[in-house]
Amino acid sequence: MSSGMYMKIEGPNVDGQSKAEGYENWINIESFSLGATQPGRYTTGKEGATKGICTPHDVMVTKETDSSTHMLWNRCFGGEHFKTVKIEVVASVKNKLEPYFRVTLTDAIVSSISGGGAGGGENNMMETLSWNYADILVEYAPKDNTGAMQAFKPAGYNVQTGKHY
Repeated sequence: MSSGMYMKIEGPNVDGQSKAEGYENWINIESFSLGATQPGRYTTGKEGATKGICTPHDVMVTKETDSSTHMLWNRCFGGEHFKTVKIEVVASVKNKLEPYFRVTLTDAIVSSISGGGAGGGENNMMETLSWNYADILVEYAPKDNTGAMQAFKPAGYNVQTGKHY
């Protein structure tokens, strides 16, 4: 279903090199991963599992080296935050790119960045970076029986307050 993945960074704005319609100047990404851990434990004589405090993982992104590279390295070196980072996974629907999965990070910092390359490819330099953040919103838009995209279904967590929404 995926036709592409893009990342947009704001506050300050960081331009990428995407030429895709609707995603001009976003950053093309190759892959990303996210996760969270909720410690829980069932005990004898208790109904249900105990719960702890959710620990969201850093969001990892792999991308080609591009026009955003210098800014991402500089912000990591300086420990400076970005206002928002958006990641969208899109599908082609009636010849138009439509997002069906998105992640929004607020007050985000590049917590790690690494790069490397190998010969033989069109762009042989790749980077992997990790985002740490104060708030994360994960949204998915399911398709109905006709294939039309439905409204986004959100799940969010504020790391600073420990509250989900």
